[in-house]
Amino acid sequence: MLEKQLISIEQKQLPEVFLGYNAPVENALDIVHQSPDRWTEFVSHLSQFNQFGVSETKNQIKSLITHSAPNEQASLQAGLAKCYIGEGLFLKAIQTLGYAFSLLNNSHHDTQSFVMLEMVNLLTVIGNRDQANYLLKSGQSLAQSEYLQHVYNYYELVNKARQGDTSVLNTLIESGEYYKSNNQLATLAFHYKNIGNIYGKMQDTNTASSFYKMALDICKSEQYSHIQSAINHDKGMLEFKMGNADKALHILNAAAESAESKFTKAYTLGNIGFIHFKQENHKDTIQSFNSALNIANQHGVFHLIPGMCYYLGKSSQKLGIHSQAKAYLHQGYKASMELAKHKFPLKGEKLMVIDAYVESMSQNPQDSLDDEQFSFTFAIDKSLKEIRATFQNAVLDSVLNLKGSVADTVDHLKMSPSSFSKIKNRNKNIASNSIPQEITEYIKSHSNTDWKELNTEFEKEVLQYLHKEYKYNKRKLSNKLEVNYSRLVSKMNCLANRGEA
Repeated sequence: MLEKQLISIEQKQLPEVFLGYNAPVENALDIVHQSPDRWTEFVSHLSQFNQFGVSETKNQIKSLITHSAPNEQASLQAGLAKCYIGEGLFLKAIQTLGYAFSLLNNSHHDTQSFVMLEMVNLLTVIGNRDQANYLLKSGQSLAQSEYLQHVYNYYELVNKARQGDTSVLNTLIESGEYYKSNNQLATLAFHYKNIGNIYGKMQDTNTASSFYKMALDICKSEQYSHIQSAINHDKGMLEFKMGNADKALHILNAAAESAESKFTKAYTLGNIGFIHFKQENHKDTIQSFNSALNIANQHGVFHLIPGMCYYLGKSSQKLGIHSQAKAYLHQGYKASMELAKHKFPLKGEKLMVIDAYVESMSQNPQDSLDDEQFSFTFAIDKSLKEIRATFQNAVLDSVLNLKGSVADTVDHLKMSPSSFSKIKNRNKNIASNSIPQEITEYIKSHSNTDWKELNTEFEKEVLQYLHKEYKYNKRKLSNKLEVNYSRLVSKMNCLANRGEA
């Protein structure tokens, strides 16, 4: 048999999304502690690649992180990227993989192939299938070890299955047997999950359920909680596709509740919202997608934001809340444009929200939202006490994270030290558990404003926003805010006299 010719891929031949990164994202040990389940899965993966035992690999792992040679470090960075991908932190994963490739020596074909595996994984997830297929074939041509060749074969089968090719079913089952004999149980669980999905597409729900069960049995015995949540998500979506919406919502709500990964939680909540949208339950749609959007904003799951904003905007339009709809569509438009700067393909829900935003602006050009205008959709239907508490806690937490100590925080905000703890204690049972992105952006734009002025300006702007939202009906505004009518009118007049009606 002729030995295959191995041709290394140069950095400039990589898809553009990975170019220009020559530094690590963060300390490698940080992500190990943040994602222990995923890191353990990667250690098992790495042990097969290096042909070491898992225990031996675990013993060496911290030493490798701090003292490894460039090609070893590249493999470890690929592992960190795998953790980032699993958490939905795709921008960090892109930077990490670009950096990993920059460490490589072209002569190390298996290591280069190993790094390219995660590039294929990422490109597939973000919908860039053409470039994923290009790297998949390039990586396959480089892989020398039997193990890497099997992994590439598995990735190729999964990519075909995601594109609707059910003919790969038997080959995927055979692939699973290899990982079973190798005791690669995490990858075996993913095999069973994907096999279940294929049977679901073939509408063989009984066989799909049996494979999901085998995957879940592995997860329970090996404590792969991150895989378990993903499997239950797929089970729920299969029930929905089979017309069992109530059963689907029951499974998905349980999966969202138990999900440790913020990406899986946000994605699952989004699909709960999608089911409500399809059922035209638009209030429930907004509630589910708002919960998902808060998680995505706070935990860096940026690629999900355009789709969330699209459905939030559409449901708001259906309910006749047009200013809220425009605010959501505008946010989705901005998120899509930002992702495009990072070379994410503009298609699917990213393109849908852009089109919806452009259409809404063309219908009402006088209502165009510029980048300096703030909307406060989070405040709709909330009391003034809850709005204040959420804002104040967000300010204190934000400045504390920035300054590092309470003393520096109160000094920056020009408030008394005793006020910090009093305000936190007063608000702890009132404030929302999550910080809306609107507040985060507002705080950033007022970073040099002291505590008293910041609260006054915020209250003035949020009252103006809600006054407009409630059709300039002060009586309705007072009821919604749970504030005495005459006191509210007096407050609004006082704030207007500060210089802006």
